[in-house]
Parts: sequence; C-alpha cells; structure tokens
Amino acid sequence: MRKTVWEYIHRIFFSLLTVLGGSIAFVLSNTGVLRPDIIGTTTLALVILLATSYLVDNARKLDSIENAIKDGFQTTISSLRGVRVIHLTEPENGMVYLAKRIRDAKNRLYHVSLSPPIARKHRGAKELEDANESTLLQNQVRYRYICVFNDKARLIRIRKHLSNPKISKYFVGYFETQPNNVPMLNYLLVDDSEVIVIFPYPYGEPDVWLSIRHPEVVEMFSKYCERLWGDCKKINAKDIEEGLLEKITIGKGVV
Repeated sequence: MRKTVWEYIHRIFFSLLTVLGGSIAFVLSNTGVLRPDIIGTTTLALVILLATSYLVDNARKLDSIENAIKDGFQTTISSLRGVRVIHLTEPENGMVYLAKRIRDAKNRLYHVSLSPPIARKHRGAKELEDANESTLLQNQVRYRYICVFNDKARLIRIRKHLSNPKISKYFVGYFETQPNNVPMLNYLLVDDSEVIVIFPYPYGEPDVWLSIRHPEVVEMFSKYCERLWGDCKKINAKDIEEGLLEKITIGKGVV
C-alpha cells in the first residue's frame, strides 16, 4: 500500500510542484514579500512547470499503452503455443480430410458454403458425399448447413437429405443469391474444436484449405456461425414438399 502511494506521488510530482509553487507565489505577492518585478518571471516558471507536468503525464500514458500492447502481443503469442495448423493446397486432399473429420465428429457440425462450389471430379468428392450421408443417417451429430445456392448440386443434396425420413438431425439455412457474388469463405466447424477453412484463390488457381485447432480461433468461427444461422432463411422437409426449392434463384457456380 505504501509503495502504491509513493508511486502515485511520483507520477504527479510536477503537478504537485506547480500547485505548491503557485500557492507560495500567491501568498508572498499578497504579503508584499514578492516584488512586482519578479511576479511575471514566477508566473512564467509556473506555466513551464504546468506544461512539463502535462508532457510528462502524457509520456507516461503512452508508455503505459505501449507496455499494454506488448503484454497483449506476448499473451497472444504464448496462447498460440501448441496450436495445430494443417495447410492443404489440393482440393482432393482437402475433401478427403473434410470427409474424415465429418466421420470423426461427436456432437455437432457447422458446414458453411457461401462461395461458389468447388469442382468435384475426383475421389475426394465421393468420400465427402459418403461421409455426409453416413453421418446424417447415424443421427448422432447435429448438422447445420448454411449456404448460398450457387448451383443445382446444392439444391439436389439438400432435397435428398431433408426428404429422407431416416435423417432427423440435419438443419439447413440459406441466403439469397446476390447479382455479384462476393468471394466468401467456406468452412467446416467440427465439435467446437477445429475449423477447416477454404480460401478462394484467383480464378484458375486451386483453393487453399487450412485446418486450425485453437480454442480462441475456433470460438470466433463458432460465434460467426451462430450469427449466420440467426440471419439466414431456414428450410425444412415441409418446405421441400411445398416446392420451395423450385422457387429459389440459383446463382452462377463454378463447374
């Protein structure tokens, strides 16, 4: 406690000195001890002390902010120790890994498909379709799918799963197709423990897949999923029967 008091006095030293000097100058001038010809000099000295106090105080605040930033940076770096990142540059490898993680899920999956679909002319595409279907048929994992209908393939898959009476834990939401599609991220969130992000690269270059396992990073994507789910339009089996999918505008996809 005593150390804290002295630290506080040290921080406001120039301010205290200015107040003390001003009080003494006021008393001396009123009693006639302080000659009129040096009152101006005394006033100037007090102004300089006050300005110095302001500058020193600001400098200390800047130092404090800089130290807080450094501490925050060090904390962030420390928190990233042990983070696991997998970088996949081939769509086939990415889909194979995606299929594996879907099969491994225990509690819930968030599958977000906001960008145009990826070409599925390889083994990984078949594995991904099989993993989705087998996981849904087991009814052990809550599966939420959020998409933009950039092609008919997504409509077909949704119709197939929502119309299947053996599937009970598949939920779908969608956003209206926009005239100009902004290249968004597609990603899969697995059990709030891993996020697999698909970054759209320039046309003609394969998308890059990045798997991240880190609590804080995964939580950010989880919160984003909740926001997307809250804002999107929902589709269920009854909507399928009433022909809702036929009324949905399909955007331009990637073949």
